Amino acid sequence: MSFNLEELNRKEGEVVRIIYGVENALSAGLYCISMAKETIDLYAEGIGVYSMFHYPEALKLNREALIRGVRIRVITEITKDNLASVKEGLQYISDV
Repeated sequence: MSFNLEELNRKEGEVVRIIYGVENALSAGLYCISMAKETIDLYAEGIGVYSMFHYPEALKLNREALIRGVRIRVITEITKDNLASVKEGLQYISDV
């Protein structure tokens, strides 16, 4: 299933969209970070935190969002395996 980023711009009220595929999810996530105006709320499974904080384009966009005043909050499980990634990523988010 292909994904069109322009679909996210439609003003249809609150709509849930299921996005399939790593490339589509990554594109949608980066687009949402770049367009956020107030708050970004994310959920990442324990291992997902590593990839979230080790993708250079996402880190750049997160930093830009923070400078714009966007609050970035992440809900995740903190384990001994991802603790270093969480600590490193704290500079790119507002709250864990």
